[in-house]
Amino acid sequence: MTKPNARTLQGLHEALIARLPALDPMTRVLDLGCGEGAWLARLRDKGFAHLIGVDRDRVPDPLPGVEIYHIDLETVELADPLAPSAFDLITSIEVIEHIANLGRFLTLLARVLAPGGRILLTTPNTASLMTRLRLCATGRLRQFDQHGDQTHVTPIFLDPFRRLLLRHGLAITELWTYPEGAAIHGSRRLSRLTASLLGLLLPDPYPGDILCLWLKHSDEGRP
Repeated sequence: MTKPNARTLQGLHEALIARLPALDPMTRVLDLGCGEGAWLARLRDKGFAHLIGVDRDRVPDPLPGVEIYHIDLETVELADPLAPSAFDLITSIEVIEHIANLGRFLTLLARVLAPGGRILLTTPNTASLMTRLRLCATGRLRQFDQHGDQTHVTPIFLDPFRRLLLRHGLAITELWTYPEGAAIHGSRRLSRLTASLLGLLLPDPYPGDILCLWLKHSDEGRP
């Protein structure tokens, strides 16, 4: 059975599994910031057989059939098992917002991704209409303020993030939010109503809590 993971919104893992492309069960998979391995367990249940996880904290009870390594993503240098071009699918679920050294992290992603491989990232969504309105009105960013996780240090804003990715040889090929077109989890009713009304006048293409992105090497183009 797949273990629950309190670090992600309810239903996110299931929604991401549904978005996975058809892949060979022997696809080499790396999950960065794997925690106790809840996402890796779902991939194992999906039939993937070559699974490696990396987390800063030691995992006392590793999942059967899954290799988990104790590595700090802020300081990691390339070494076994993170060899160049070693992985066809790299995932990092609700992790990048915790990374202070973003350039090193993106360098790592680009170097361990195999040619033709894909990267799946998720992170708190800064692009929703309600988040933008709150930032404009208060100067505070939802999920990065005093009410959010205090280990959130790196919000991802799409336009500068695209430019940063290109510097590291990566590019976004697809993006969407979770939940898609639904009210923001944990928001006050009045805030949701206000955002819904304003959404009739202002564009809100990415309304959900979580921004989800597929990346590839930038020289490989769109799928």
